[in-house]
Amino acid sequence: MGTEGITQSVGTVFQDNISMGNREATLDDIKVAAKAAACHDFIKKLPQGYDTVIGDGGETHLSGGEKQRIALARVILKNTPIINNDVLKEVSCHIPEKQ
Repeated sequence: MGTEGITQSVGTVFQDNISMGNREATLDDIKVAAKAAACHDFIKKLPQGYDTVIGDGGETHLSGGEKQRIALARVILKNTPIINNDVLKEVSCHIPEKQ
C-alpha cells in the first residue's frame, strides 16, 4: 500500500488535526482556535469531543464546510501574518452571517 492508500485508511483526532498549524499548541490553544473558526460547538457535541477520530479511516465524516472550518482553525493556530485570500473566500462562504 502506497502513502496515498495509508492516508485514506487512517483517521486523526480533531486535536491532532488542528494542531498541525502549531505542534507546540496546548489543548486550550486548540479550543480557542476552534472557537474562532466556528467549529468548537460541533466538535464538542461529538461522543469523544476533540478525541473523535475523523477522516476516511475515522468514526466521523465531515461535511465540506466542517472541513474548511477545521482548516481555518489550523490557520488561526499557526498565527501567520499572511493568509491567502482565496482560502478566506472559500471558508467564509460556509459560515453564516450573524443577524
